[in-house]
Amino acid sequence: MVGGWSEMAFRLRRKEAVGTGIRRLLVGAVEQARDELRDEALPAEVRVHHARRGLKRARTLVTVLERAFDAEARDERLALRDAGRALSATRDADVVAKTAHDLLDGAHPDDVAALSRLAAALTERATAQRRDADAGAVARALADLSKRLDAVSIRKRRGDDPLREAMTMLYRRGRRAMERAQRDPSDEVLHEWRKAVKHRMHLAQLARRRFAAATPAIVEALDRLADLLGDDHDLAVLQDVLRDEPELAGERADAARLEARIGARRKALQADAFGLGDILYGARPRVFRASLDHPAPLTESGHAPSVVLGAPVA
Repeated sequence: MVGGWSEMAFRLRRKEAVGTGIRRLLVGAVEQARDELRDEALPAEVRVHHARRGLKRARTLVTVLERAFDAEARDERLALRDAGRALSATRDADVVAKTAHDLLDGAHPDDVAALSRLAAALTERATAQRRDADAGAVARALADLSKRLDAVSIRKRRGDDPLREAMTMLYRRGRRAMERAQRDPSDEVLHEWRKAVKHRMHLAQLARRRFAAATPAIVEALDRLADLLGDDHDLAVLQDVLRDEPELAGERADAARLEARIGARRKALQADAFGLGDILYGARPRVFRASLDHPAPLTESGHAPSVVLGAPVA
């Protein structure tokens, strides 16, 4: 279960028309985000996290139907982006505080005091950020957005398969993003690759078992890659905090030592990410596209063949 919406629910129904199903899921994703923000039974940080996940799924779906939308409907992508940005400051504050807390587990004894000071300061800052945020206004905006999306007209061009086109486009986009990250593993470039991976993961989840490149094993592998890149990004943000505000950790020497340890951890995460990326994005786009013409086979171990995962054909 992710947020209040099961993973099973985020997929096309059997024999459901692609356009109809994607619009249904698009409206559902926005309504999920709205409901999460209003659910006072959940902690504030959980509500924001779940809502942002729903909005990211919705943005993937808009990408899928972009060519079929009327010009006015494409503007809703901007509305989704703005809603996500309205929640991002709160989410970022929560994540960086949690990252500092998580580093306390298994921390070097020399780092415990500095990490404790840092985590406490960031937790206080996150609490203040949540207090100042107006999640209610975002929820109201999402309620209006879901009504507009439900009324969107979708055109289907003859012989056009928006799902197939989107699978290929997102694969190509993710492969290019990985290649850029291999040349320039800067924080910004790595984060762009993560966003591309998340889009492909959401689409594979949506098209589960319709294509050989959308098996549960591939969804799981993409989710793992997104997590590796997400953990790296969270540590990068924490490094920025230590550079800009070393006093939060105590002495400047404490901040420098923590930053160095975080840097070592990031190198290990990036190595794992690039290794998994070579498997998931190793094939040329035309090879990947050709794999979409086959059913979704699994090996005896339950995993998709390497050519479907994106590995080069031996």
